Amino acid sequence: MASSSFDRLCRVTEELFSTDAYARTCEANVIDADGGTHVRSTAEVGRVRMVKTESKGRDFKRMRIELVDR
Repeated sequence: MASSSFDRLCRVTEELFSTDAYARTCEANVIDADGGTHVRSTAEVGRVRMVKTESKGRDFKRMRIELVDR
């Protein structure tokens, strides 16, 4: 995959998420998605709500989420 295509694929904006939206993630061997806790399956986490996004530079964003009661 070309670098520019991959950048477009991975670009995340707050407008893509609503409080009821589901997020789908993909795995790439060349990218460390985050430094946080990992789960075996998103089913372990359940529903989440987007709280805030922060710019961490031109190409990096931090997403703050909260867990939503089922």
